[in-house]
Amino acid sequence: MERAFCCLQGKALDFARAGRLWLNQGNWNGYQALPPYWMDTLLSPGAVPTGAYHCGFILCSSPCQSYMASGLMGQIIYVAPEKQLLILRFGHHKKEYAINFWKDMMQQMTDRL
Repeated sequence: MERAFCCLQGKALDFARAGRLWLNQGNWNGYQALPPYWMDTLLSPGAVPTGAYHCGFILCSSPCQSYMASGLMGQIIYVAPEKQLLILRFGHHKKEYAINFWKDMMQQMTDRL
């Protein structure tokens, strides 16, 4: 593998599909594509501190136990399971807008729903 840290190419719809798969605990239209325990293991509360990366995800501190994946060029897949909500963001972000800016913004939007 040439680059393990980046470069998954896809359209917004492809990233939305990944988010939907995560949101549904690995189930895709009745087919269990990922083991049922997979997301639970990755997102277990004791895995890492809130706001830290763990297995490609950032765990967020929110009443809905949200999490997100962040791409090298500003792509974000934000998942809020208790709200059944998926937010995508595409576009390069300026250096002064750290990933915490987007995490906090998406958490605030989700918490207001």
